[in-house]
Amino acid sequence: MKITATNHVIITGLLFGVFLLASAAHAQDIRTVNLVWKIDSAVNLTTNKGVPYHAEIKTLKDKKVIWSQKGGERVSEYTVERVQGEWQSVKAGGTVTYFLTKEGHPCEMKFERTAGGVTITIDYGAAGKSRFLISTINDSKL
Repeated sequence: MKITATNHVIITGLLFGVFLLASAAHAQDIRTVNLVWKIDSAVNLTTNKGVPYHAEIKTLKDKKVIWSQKGGERVSEYTVERVQGEWQSVKAGGTVTYFLTKEGHPCEMKFERTAGGVTITIDYGAAGKSRFLISTINDSKL
């Protein structure tokens, strides 16, 4: 086949389309990929005091959230009741709020990336509200 300017544009367009599909396949969509969120510090939003705090939160798509503290000695499992928002790549800005229950008690976890960084805000209603600063986000092989 002789390469003409028209063929070159078509081939380039097809290759670009394949690149876009490959990029989309590797995107870390919080709602469709299991992710591990590493926490380095916490802020109690009632007192506005920050403290060093190490834990991890695993989001299992739109099904469960597992919060592991004290090196795995304390593990809490939440059931996702509903989700608000779309966030197709956690590498880009976005927000998703999970409405959860644990043993019949409701709470909300808001996962967000802004110019200021990545945070998870947990709201237990009258029991308090905390924000956690995230150091890394990785795919989970669960």
